[in-house]
Amino acid sequence: MKKIKPETPEPKYKTFPFKHETIEIIREDRINATIEKGYNEIIDQIEDEAIQKSGWSFVRAEEVILEISAFRPLHGSSYLPLPEALDKPQLGLINPQNSNDNECFKWCISAYHIREEAIKNNRKPPHINEIRRLRRNANIANYEGIKFPATLHDIDKFEEINPNYAINIFRPVYSEAFGKIKVDIDPLHISERNYQVEHMIDLLYLTESEENLNDRKNPNDIPEGLKTHYILITDFTRLMHKWNNHNDKKYFCRKCLRFPYSRLDLLEKHIPTCTGASKAPQRLILPEEGKNYVKPKYIKNMLMKPYLISMNLEAEEVKVEEKDKEGNTIKIAEQKAVSYGYTIHCSDGTTQKPVINRESENIIKDLMENLQDLDVILNKLRIPIPCEKMTPELWRKYQMASKCWGCEENLHEAGYNKIRVFDPETKKYLGASHRKCHGKRSMIKGKLDDEQKKMHDAYKKCMYCKTQLPDEGKNRVIDHDHITGKFRGAMHSSCNLKLRIDPETIKIPVLLCNGSGYDFHHLMQEIAKVTDEKIVPIANNSEQYITFSVGQLQFIDSLKFSLPGLAKMAENLRDEKKGQTKTPEQLAKCFPIMSKFISPNLLSLLTRKGIFPYQWLNSKTKFNETQLPSRKDFNSDLDGYNYCEHGCENKECKHEKIYTISQKDYDFAWTVWRETGCKTFGDYHDIYLKTDVLILADAFEAFRKASYSAFKLDPANYLTAPGLAWDACMKVTKIKLELFHEHQGDMHDFFTAMKRGGMSLARRRLARANIPELEEYNGKKAKK
Repeated sequence: MKKIKPETPEPKYKTFPFKHETIEIIREDRINATIEKGYNEIIDQIEDEAIQKSGWSFVRAEEVILEISAFRPLHGSSYLPLPEALDKPQLGLINPQNSNDNECFKWCISAYHIREEAIKNNRKPPHINEIRRLRRNANIANYEGIKFPATLHDIDKFEEINPNYAINIFRPVYSEAFGKIKVDIDPLHISERNYQVEHMIDLLYLTESEENLNDRKNPNDIPEGLKTHYILITDFTRLMHKWNNHNDKKYFCRKCLRFPYSRLDLLEKHIPTCTGASKAPQRLILPEEGKNYVKPKYIKNMLMKPYLISMNLEAEEVKVEEKDKEGNTIKIAEQKAVSYGYTIHCSDGTTQKPVINRESENIIKDLMENLQDLDVILNKLRIPIPCEKMTPELWRKYQMASKCWGCEENLHEAGYNKIRVFDPETKKYLGASHRKCHGKRSMIKGKLDDEQKKMHDAYKKCMYCKTQLPDEGKNRVIDHDHITGKFRGAMHSSCNLKLRIDPETIKIPVLLCNGSGYDFHHLMQEIAKVTDEKIVPIANNSEQYITFSVGQLQFIDSLKFSLPGLAKMAENLRDEKKGQTKTPEQLAKCFPIMSKFISPNLLSLLTRKGIFPYQWLNSKTKFNETQLPSRKDFNSDLDGYNYCEHGCENKECKHEKIYTISQKDYDFAWTVWRETGCKTFGDYHDIYLKTDVLILADAFEAFRKASYSAFKLDPANYLTAPGLAWDACMKVTKIKLELFHEHQGDMHDFFTAMKRGGMSLARRRLARANIPELEEYNGKKAKK
């Protein structure tokens, strides 16, 4: 692509990638048409209005990458007996017994017509599983060019040469519940002609070894040599009757399979507007009535994150020689990260000494190498600290607890825990009992295989007293902090498992202030070049990310929790009333993390946001300067000009504004320089970056403690304030939010149909520029 700017004769060139989604082609004669369609869609991307508005125009295609993978579509062949779960006359399945050929698809079409003819003449359909009865209608449809066994390719071709047919293919999916085999029906191929042609035929697709099909990522990809078979579904409603436990009449839409309709007229009303579930054959399952409530998932977020990294970046700003205009944006300078600082805080109260680095040639690479070296952290998690010794007071607290401290539901006594009983000699699993009923018999710990687990879960009565057993997940257990070893309380076994820390998958939060608006840009520009870890972003729009993860590191933004900027954070933590000055001891309580690394006599200086000449720093050589730059060098085009040269501290004074910072702030910067013993600007930079990191760490830690005190939820487990607020609401109110259940499909359809776009308004506050180049420039007001 190229862009020609009016002020320069030389065009600017840039390479853009244009991608297309993966397409399945199951017919050779459709290859050219499919490629042409994909080509036209890419051309549409190139001509996209947004790109045209930016001034770019197409020059040439550098390369075309075409990836091709083999696709082996399903095919039906010779006879297979019906599985026991489907071998029931009431299901209305016709299974052609074609043991000597591979034409089961053709025999299913023939059986359909024989049955329809009998119904039309008010006769009972004959037993038409046998091939000899099906031969008289063998050629009722056109099979020219159809190869047997029939594949998806052939079924599409069959519909093309037989325009009055619509063929739907489903497959059975087996599961086991309470010792019984349950069969669900899932779609494999849904015709686009459903309800539009005379003959709509439903087929069931069987495989000789069902697990070979179910375990595959693509169920259409059938292994070579696997025996398969088509079966005619005579009445889809009869087959789907066990969709739920209600015996009412059910009517299903073949296009979307979302839910059954209770009346035929409701289905007929739905069909004209149905485009399928996401325009593709799939099954939308609504929850059962009585189970249609939002389940709270906040228990895992009650665990304090064992580690949190607070981080900040600084950058040099280099003016561009020629202003580069892209759309409505004028590029006047480029920024490049020149330093980073971070500290790691542990939930046990310890904090790693802040790491400050401005020496590396590639700052982002060095940062990621340091952050991803998590072995020290993860090794501590791999060896959890055992529970502290239970004192009589702690035992009393455990035994007196009537509610689980996690879900806050009732706890039964430990004696009623459901336990596994093994033969002490053979170690054979015998059954389940109450803990107290097992009494003084020896407790043997053993593992159960899958079959024994099912048996154990099925035990509902104690093998000794024959009374009701609770679910094993409701057992009362001791819960403790695996980082500190401290006893936390009595808990359900299932809740306790949700607080388990897996060192191989746990996400370590990396916190930045205004990461989405600033730091993430520096990181994302370089991060893919310096790490092989998978990068997973969650985008807010094309320019900003809510968060992104790199391996086990999860980068989050403190501003997404509605927290203020660093200056306001520091002010809030100091909590000094007008005219009040806190002692070093008081400040140490307000800034417990900072006080570990800053001497008490400096706390009054460094517990406020520092002053930094962002635009002045345009090269690393500036770190060698032996004094602070002038007050004018602290000016910032972003912050505007707020102060005059006459020493007025009031921004509204009538003098011309030529400074961004006040004289008081500039004097403060010099005080920091002197009191901290800075020799070079590099030393001043290190102090500034270190205090930024520590203020952020203290502020977010205070936020975590406040949140945990109020809701027993750790904000470090979330990405934004709305996620935290949702769980806090669910936890505090204990409300049960109701969802549509399986008998409210029509209501679900109604709400789906009512979703539509409309007018929206993005308000922007009016901003008036005030710079000398404007005719209406007012020198008495701040430059902006």
